[in-house]
Amino acid sequence: MSEWRFWAKVNKHGPIHPVWGQCWQWMGSTDHGYGQFMVGGHNRRAHRFAWSLKGNPIPDGLCVLHHCDNRACVNPAHLFLGTRRDNASDKVAKDRQTKGEMFPQARLTEEDVRTIRRRYKKGSRRNGGLPLSREFRVDQATIYRIVRRIGWKHVTE
Repeated sequence: MSEWRFWAKVNKHGPIHPVWGQCWQWMGSTDHGYGQFMVGGHNRRAHRFAWSLKGNPIPDGLCVLHHCDNRACVNPAHLFLGTRRDNASDKVAKDRQTKGEMFPQARLTEEDVRTIRRRYKKGSRRNGGLPLSREFRVDQATIYRIVRRIGWKHVTE
C-alpha cells in the first residue's frame, strides 16, 4: 500500500540534469528540501524509500546520496550509497558547502576579509592580529587563518 502512495507523490517529469537526465521530483512533504514520506507510522526520507523500493538494501551507517544534487529527486538511477564522509566530500567537490558570509554564524563579510588581508602587518600595534581581532570582534586565530588563506579561501582580492 505504501508503494502506491509513494508513487502518487512523484513527478517523473522534473528538472533535467545535464549528466544524469530526468529527475523524478518528490511533490509531497519536504524537510530542508528532502522529500519525506510516512511509512508504518515513521517519517522516512523519500529518496531512501525510492532506493529501497528497487530492492536495494541500505546498510547501517550508510547514506543515500544524489548524483544530481537535487534533494527532492527520487529517481533511483540518480542515487548511490556512501558514508557521511563521502557525502561531505561530494559536497565540497561540487562546491555546495555553505561558506563565508552565507554561513549562519559568520561574523565577517567578504569585504571585512579583504580589509583584514590588506591591513594586516605582522607584529604591528595597530594592524597586527590582536588589534584586528578586537576591531572585528573575532578570535585572533581567525585573523591568522584569514591572512594565511586557510580560512575564507574563496575570497579573492
